[in-house]
Amino acid sequence: MNGVVGGLAALTAVIAVGWLVARTGTWGRDAAAVLSRLSYVVATPALLLLTLADADPGVLLSPALVATAGSAVLAALLFAGLARWRWRLRPTELTAGGLASSYVNAGNLGVPISVYVLDDASFVAPCCCSRCWSWPRSGGRCCPGRRRRDGLAGGC
Repeated sequence: MNGVVGGLAALTAVIAVGWLVARTGTWGRDAAAVLSRLSYVVATPALLLLTLADADPGVLLSPALVATAGSAVLAALLFAGLARWRWRLRPTELTAGGLASSYVNAGNLGVPISVYVLDDASFVAPCCCSRCWSWPRSGGRCCPGRRRRDGLAGGC
């Protein structure tokens, strides 16, 4: 129980510092965008690499990966079916909504809690892998008729 409380306390401290920095304007107006990109593009893959470097390969290719990917696909398909039937959304809107409904945020909370409680972050690796490597890339390919900022087709 102390591990759970310690993990949540650490997360609360990080959130409080972030809120304080944002309220005081210490890093300027664009700090939130820069920090969120830094977190997703640099910090999360680096944390995942460090986690996987010490992990048993069997942990990654486990039933947890199948469950994580399967539940994400199911959530996206349920959203797409309901949204197409109920609201008649276009394919790009269906893709964005499906990705949003299937996104698993367990990696952000799961890693620190897993480290504090189980002394091993590798249990969260399947979730992080499916979240970082598959969904963003597949979603960008599923948006027909859209152009990314760099001019290539297929970006949302």
